[in-house]
Amino acid sequence: MHFDQVRLDGLGTEAKLRHVLEVRQAPQAVVRGDNLPDVLAPALHGVTRVPAIKGGHIA
Repeated sequence: MHFDQVRLDGLGTEAKLRHVLEVRQAPQAVVRGDNLPDVLAPALHGVTRVPAIKGGHIA
């Protein structure tokens, strides 16, 4: 499951939990020196540093 496919709606389905656990392992591996920072790219795709307001909500 790609991060773009995860809808953050507050419902903790099994698939979303698995996705969070998989994504969490990536920065841990980088910090431990087990992987290069490039491994973070899929999880960070589409992430911005400046929040945007869409429809009255932070997007």
